[in-house]
Amino acid sequence: MCADLIEQAIPCEYEKRKDWGRTKKITNGIRSDGWNLSRRKRAVKHGLWKHYKVRLVEPEEKFEIRVDSLRNSGPGCAAFTLVMIADLEAWVRAKSYQYAIHLIGLEIESETSFVLALDCEVELSLNLGIAKIAPRIVDARLQLQEF
Repeated sequence: MCADLIEQAIPCEYEKRKDWGRTKKITNGIRSDGWNLSRRKRAVKHGLWKHYKVRLVEPEEKFEIRVDSLRNSGPGCAAFTLVMIADLEAWVRAKSYQYAIHLIGLEIESETSFVLALDCEVELSLNLGIAKIAPRIVDARLQLQEF
């Protein structure tokens, strides 16, 4: 049951493009229609483009979740550390453009292991027969084991 909830909450593959395809309008010439002059503009590639993909490696075998140091942190409150350990494959591409001039392009492929530790608190309260659960992440630490 718990493993199914975690599997649904954490995708095995993640992909994001940040500012990919970003452009900026620059003056490309001047137009005249009689006495009026106006600038002619066109969009050119500009900025830092980022594209990355991350994939869990064999999550059925190499993905581990455990609860450490479960403790009482006050009336109706519990605190614990949730530890996640997994292997990842990552691919990253970055391109830098300055007003249509391609300055640099970088691509990286990597395999790594990571440990994510989340310090959590959960407050439970009962008011007029209605249960309220208030989870909160207090601190997070990410450590790459083998990069």
